[in-house]
Amino acid sequence: MIEGVGRSVPPPNSEDCQLPTAAVVATSLARKLKNGSIATQLTGRPTVFTKVLGIGHSLGSGILYYSTLRDGATSPFAGLILTGKHTNNLDHFVESIIHPLL
Repeated sequence: MIEGVGRSVPPPNSEDCQLPTAAVVATSLARKLKNGSIATQLTGRPTVFTKVLGIGHSLGSGILYYSTLRDGATSPFAGLILTGKHTNNLDHFVESIIHPLL
């Protein structure tokens, strides 16, 4: 196995880190919408969104669901709209991706 910078070891499979990384990105974007920093960077004027809804389809639903499970009460999302294939059994979907990491 090739070692990375600082002797870190890359994951054996890139899928092992994609869901957690995507969840962190979704949470980060939602928090930046709520605190106005995205609008400030884009327009120079702060625009604060008091409520942010997460809308996901298929894998996006799983990412948002995992994100809210991971963040718990500190989740920046006021609500979620989840559609697509994975919405029938999101707990099983997230567990199938996360369980191998544990």
